[in-house]
Formats: sequence, C-alpha cells, structure tokens
Amino acid sequence: MLNTIHQYLTENLKPSRLAHTMNVADLARSLCEKHGIDGEKGYLAGLLHDCTKQKSTPEQLTLIEKYNIILEYTVENMEPCLHADTGAEVARDLFGIDDEIYNAIKYHTLGRENMTDLEKIIYIADKCEVGRDTQLKKAPLWREMAGESLDKALLDIISDNIEYLASKGAAPHANTLAILSQLERSTQKEV
Repeated sequence: MLNTIHQYLTENLKPSRLAHTMNVADLARSLCEKHGIDGEKGYLAGLLHDCTKQKSTPEQLTLIEKYNIILEYTVENMEPCLHADTGAEVARDLFGIDDEIYNAIKYHTLGRENMTDLEKIIYIADKCEVGRDTQLKKAPLWREMAGESLDKALLDIISDNIEYLASKGAAPHANTLAILSQLERSTQKEV
C-alpha cells in the first residue's frame, strides 16, 4: 500500500509539498514512538494529511459533494482548511484508512476538543517539521516540546496561531478555541 500512496502523492503534490509531507510523516512516526503510539499509523497519517492540498477550490467542492461532506465552517471563511475534510475522505476511499487515521487527517488544521494523541501528533508535526524551520522560528522548540509533552507543544502552537490570526484580523474556529481551552485547563493542573 505504501508504494501506491507514494505514487498518488507524487502525481498529486508539487515537489515542495511532497517534501513537507515526507517530513511530517517522519516526525509523526518519531513522536508516536516516543509517546507509545503505533509509529506506522503516525507515518501513514502524516503521508496522507495533505493528499488533496493542491486541488483547486472547484475540485475541493466537487469532492465535498461526492463524499457528502458536511463542513463545520463556511467555505469562504475557511477555504485553506477544505483539504483536511476532503483528504480524510479520499484517504479512506482510496487507501482504506481506519477511523484513527481518518480523524488525524480531518482535524490537523482546526483541531477539536478531546483530540487523541495521534490527532495531536499530526497537528503538531504539520506545524513544526524540519522544513518549517525557515518559516516558523519556534518550530525547533515545538519539536523539542512535543517530545516531552504533546499538550504543552500543542498549546504553544495553537496560542501562536491565534496571535497570528488576530494580527490579520481573523478569528479562530470554534474547534480551535475548544481545544485551546481544554489544553489550558489540563496544563494548569500539571503546574
């Protein structure tokens, strides 16, 4: 199956997106192994997390219709997140992924309350794989934090993202706020 996935990704992603995808998959496997999770599930979720990322908006909308996807947001406000929903469906349809991997792909952009560790790992790996070091100065710190505590790394990443959105005059999605609140509560209990 991995050969089929690699072929699909090579045919559907630009080289820079493919490199990002491979980095996410490698980091996800490593983080899974550090946290006692099946590393191959992490690798597979990482490989497939952006499988529809480079499809145009009309192509995304066609996939939404094909798979009868009910979005938790409006297309106009959250267009960059469409690939998470469509990617999860395409990955299930073409490669038969299980629910854990499906949800890790689906929630890697917005998060959600009560995220599983695999979901957290894909969210984190997407934001701080080694290729992000030039774009996000905190990426190396996030990788280090994630090795020790998924919740602390995720909290810092989401907080940073919310600050970025605020600087652009945008508001975070309700799912993102829900996981932020949950993480703040859980990390305060640890102190």
